[in-house]
Amino acid sequence: MGRYPRLRERLHHAVLDAPADTDPALRRAAYRGDNLPEPLQAYVDKLRRHAYRVQDSDMERLRGAGYSEDQIFEVTIAAALGAGDSRRRAGMAALDEALR
Repeated sequence: MGRYPRLRERLHHAVLDAPADTDPALRRAAYRGDNLPEPLQAYVDKLRRHAYRVQDSDMERLRGAGYSEDQIFEVTIAAALGAGDSRRRAGMAALDEALR
C-alpha cells in the first residue's frame, strides 16, 4: 500500500465516507469513474481524462440538473482523487515492472 497507508486511509475516508451533501455511494462511484447518473458521468469522464477541458458550461449543466455547488465540489474532489490514485497505481506498477 505504500509508505503512508494511514494518511491515505484518512484522506479516502474524508473524501469518500465522511458526512457530506452527497451520498457516499455517489462519491465512491465518482472515485471509480463509473455508474453515475447523467450529466455527472459525462462530467466525471471529462474531469478524469481531460481536466483542463472542464468549462463553466459543465458547471452550468450540473447546476441545471439540480446539483448544488457543494455537491459538485464533493463529486469533483472524489473524481480527482480516484484519477490520481489510478495514475499513481499505474506508475508504481510500471516502476515495479521496470525494476524486475
